[in-house]
Amino acid sequence: MKTIKAEQVTDNLVFPEGPRWRDGSLYFSDFIDQRISKLDPATCELETVVQLSDAPSGLGWRPDGTLLFVSMARQQLCALTEKGPEVVAELGDFAGGRTNDMAVDAKGGAYIGNFGFDMMRGAPARTTSLIYVSPEGKVRHVADELMFPNGIVLTDEGRTLIVAETYANRLSAYEVASDGSLSDRRTFAQFGQDVAPDGISVNSEGAVWVATARDNRCVCVKDGGEIIAEVLIGEGQTYACMLGGENESDLYICGSSGFRPAPGEREGRIWRARVA
Repeated sequence: MKTIKAEQVTDNLVFPEGPRWRDGSLYFSDFIDQRISKLDPATCELETVVQLSDAPSGLGWRPDGTLLFVSMARQQLCALTEKGPEVVAELGDFAGGRTNDMAVDAKGGAYIGNFGFDMMRGAPARTTSLIYVSPEGKVRHVADELMFPNGIVLTDEGRTLIVAETYANRLSAYEVASDGSLSDRRTFAQFGQDVAPDGISVNSEGAVWVATARDNRCVCVKDGGEIIAEVLIGEGQTYACMLGGENESDLYICGSSGFRPAPGEREGRIWRARVA
């Protein structure tokens, strides 16, 4: 297994999450800071895209370039318009707990995960469903019995969806139908207790980079579960990752000292490593 060390590119964040690469910049949410930002990879300077009044998480774009984001506590899918944030869909009747990460398909439909239980108040874990919001704004469940569906990616030209089940220590894969429906669930990778998969990113060969949410690593896993590489950050834990840069050969990693930073603590950082 190949081991690569990452370099820190920015700090003074609280809890960076949901990174996405678009138009030469890295976009990400900081749900405790309640803002969406973007990072210039050349200068490592940050720009606030929008300051919100709720915690944002998953990010994605419609085909027309409109930014979509998940509002966690309000359980909404929102769009950032010229007039500001607008609600696209109410998700409260479909989500068990806070809404979380997201992947947007080529048509503008959104797959959205949720906690499944009130994790913030220490409720017992239970399974939940993956939500799909069609390009027209219709909401439905497309997959059930998932243990904390978290990071989501579409691969194989949108024909396959892979979702991280954080509390089951696995990645699950589905076939995607033309209407967004999911079928033929299978295990893409099963991990031990040292990997609680959080944010994920898929490479050009179909292997998946996984933030472990357990330690200072991201691991690259092939279909079937073989780990072929790891990237180490200097300190803290990894919670999300995204391939970007030239030829998508840079892995950006969102890390922090822990899931629940102390009030006023700003130990969130973004790291970068050159990978295959």
